[in-house]
Amino acid sequence: MAQHIILGTNERDAERQKDLWLALHPAIKVLKVHRPERERHLLTRLGGRNIPRVSITVDYEAFDAVADEGSLRLSFPSLEDQGDRYTTTER
Repeated sequence: MAQHIILGTNERDAERQKDLWLALHPAIKVLKVHRPERERHLLTRLGGRNIPRVSITVDYEAFDAVADEGSLRLSFPSLEDQGDRYTTTER
């Protein structure tokens, strides 16, 4: 099980960021989405409008098709399996 923390300036922004992250990672299995929580840091008191004040934690399970960095591992059939379809001829 892995966790991903999504930050937003308010609850609506955090929900939009969560939806965007889930759309970018369709191959993961989401186990639990925690409720939005207010961040309690000094930076949120001192910062302006764009400082993240809300976080949502997503528990998920990564499959073998998904790398830890979020990129997909692809496997291609060998050219020998395709027969003469991929052979090139010189003219």
